[in-house]
Amino acid sequence: MAKGSGATTYYVAGLVFMTVVCAGLLGFAYRLNQDLTEAYEKAAAIDARTAQVTAQVQAATIELKELRILFYGESDREPGQPARTDPISYAHYKTTFLDPAGKQIREILAQEFPAEGEWKTLQDQKTKDAWDRLAKHRSDEVKYSNLADIFTDVHQQLAGLLHIAAGINAERLSAQGDVDMVRNTSRQLLQQRQREIEELRAEKNRLQDQSIVMAREFDLERRRFGEEKENINKERGRLEREFRLNEARLESENSQLQGEIDDLTKRPRRRFADRGDADGRVVFADAGLGYAWIDLGRSHGVRPNMRFQVYQLDQGAAQRIKGMVEVRRLEEDMAQCAILQDIELTHPVTGKRLVLPDRNDPIAKGDLIRSPIFDQEESRTFVFLGDRLQTRYFNLAELQKKLVELGAQVGREVSLETDFVVQLVTPEDDVEVLDRAKKAAQLNAIFMTEDELLEYIPR
Repeated sequence: MAKGSGATTYYVAGLVFMTVVCAGLLGFAYRLNQDLTEAYEKAAAIDARTAQVTAQVQAATIELKELRILFYGESDREPGQPARTDPISYAHYKTTFLDPAGKQIREILAQEFPAEGEWKTLQDQKTKDAWDRLAKHRSDEVKYSNLADIFTDVHQQLAGLLHIAAGINAERLSAQGDVDMVRNTSRQLLQQRQREIEELRAEKNRLQDQSIVMAREFDLERRRFGEEKENINKERGRLEREFRLNEARLESENSQLQGEIDDLTKRPRRRFADRGDADGRVVFADAGLGYAWIDLGRSHGVRPNMRFQVYQLDQGAAQRIKGMVEVRRLEEDMAQCAILQDIELTHPVTGKRLVLPDRNDPIAKGDLIRSPIFDQEESRTFVFLGDRLQTRYFNLAELQKKLVELGAQVGREVSLETDFVVQLVTPEDDVEVLDRAKKAAQLNAIFMTEDELLEYIPR
């Protein structure tokens, strides 16, 4: 029993050991099976990814081939010619295509381009837009970044150029019609000119024959006229001698008569300041209030703003100038005048400038008044010798207008109707003025200076 028990124990222990070993092998096999399953799954995933990548590579290869065809035209490569190996990258693409395209466009446009004003005034908007787009490419600021922009720009330019080409073609056809018409007209004119040339040649031959006949007749007439000319020259010589004798005699008689005329007509120049006769009188004066009344009014021809010089005749008919009055209010036979204060007047005898009125010798009742512009019978006529005034208040036209407004007349030339001659220049400085001054003196006109006349003209 003891031996049997020991063998059984060994048997059981070996069985347990074998069981444990089998269980461990089973567990290892199970684990190994799981790892193998995972490996198969990973291998399947790798195969799927490989197939996907392979498809992408094939698609990329096809796209790369198409890009090469698009960029380089690989489809036109001859058999046996090596394929292009240029890299397909944006930097290479920009350097190879985009920048050269923009540069080439600018170079083409830089060769010949119209001025901006030549297309800005076009009526056709499409043509104007096409030129505007072309103008942008003349600047370095326009740079392409992709083929789409180039294609769009080129398409727009082509559309604009085709639009322009259509107009040019229409103009060409119209011009061709004009050329044909001009050619026909030129042909007709040439034929007409040819006929005219033939007619002129015939006329030329006729005139040549006629000229020969006339030359013969002219030679006969020339000899006849030569004889008559010789006789006429002899007669002319005789008449010239008689004419010189008569001319010398007439010059002598004329000089004698001119001397007599000068002696008869020579007169001194009269001046307005030499006149002592008055046009009227002061009938009332108030130096304090600054006004006076004169015995001339509307019925005598007095006008508003007309000025009168006030003076007195002392013993010996010496003139004493007392001042100047200016008409302010008119009545029928009288006029109220303002006594002008601190006015500069020229003494008629001494020529000295006076500032009047004098407080110690005021204008008073009974003083005489006169004006070269005023005349009860008819308007006074003035003629100016010269055309430039020294005063800054008026020019000649304005002064003449003032005289007319005051009732006077202005003449252009010295005549019998001339009353006053106003000297604006020294007669001796101008021959024409000197002759007019002599004529005025002979016609008994009265001479005045510019300053003397301006004393009677209101500002």
